Amino acid sequence: LLDVMAQLRPFHMEWDFGDEPGPRHPKEYLRDLAALRANDPSLKSTSAFTSESLLDESAVEIAEALRGNTHLELLDVSANRIGAVGARAIADLLREQASITRLDIDRNLIGDEGAAAIAAVLAQSNLEIIFLNSNSITDAGAIAIAAVLPACTKLQSLGLWSNNIGDEGAIAIAAGLAENKTITRLCLQGNKIGVAGTRAIAESLKVNSTLRDLKYDTQTRMGTEGAVFFAAALKVNTGLVNLDVSTCQIEDEAAIAFADALRLNSTLEGLFLSRNLISAKGGIAPMH
Repeated sequence: LLDVMAQLRPFHMEWDFGDEPGPRHPKEYLRDLAALRANDPSLKSTSAFTSESLLDESAVEIAEALRGNTHLELLDVSANRIGAVGARAIADLLREQASITRLDIDRNLIGDEGAAAIAAVLAQSNLEIIFLNSNSITDAGAIAIAAVLPACTKLQSLGLWSNNIGDEGAIAIAAGLAENKTITRLCLQGNKIGVAGTRAIAESLKVNSTLRDLKYDTQTRMGTEGAVFFAAALKVNTGLVNLDVSTCQIEDEAAIAFADALRLNSTLEGLFLSRNLISAKGGIAPMH
């Protein structure tokens, strides 16, 4: 199979929570908190709130500071220690806060309870991009998010990578994706999705023409059988531009199936298959 992909920029999951909870740079934290309360029009994002070892109490404080704020666009509280209580405070804020279009709450501890709280307001919010990666979200949290996807008319990018989502959660996401008309980028890499969940996601691609980028790498439980379902979907899908199934234990049979599919598919530009189990036999299968 000819390699038509440029290597994706690697995602480095390296961060330091620090030794003690609470703001590690209190001066910057308090400065931005005061700016939020004052509705400072120059403050569009919250870079001072990332990697600060913030707990739920700080998330609640930030949410309260944002009441009445009309300028913040990116709420970034990534790489902290925020749990379900903090996630609920942020969710309550999103019910009424119109300016925030992007939420980065990845690499925290919100779990299924926090994911469900955010899911409950997702369709009502103005969020276009949300990152919930590395939050110990399981099938239950994924199902809560999936249930509201058909009603989300503004969401464009959903990040759920490096959680503990399995087949049940993936099947629910697939059902929601089949009815969603706005999401163009979905990141599910590094979960625990097997053949059944992969088949459901692939089937959703047969009816969804909006999704452009699907990050599905490091799904070692899907294997060749799951990849073949993706290949079958590519024969009829008319929207996907990039599909990443690197490091998924894919063998020659799937590579050949992808080559056959790409003879019919005219929209896919990037098919990422690195770090799989494809031999020279699968590697030379012509794609056009």
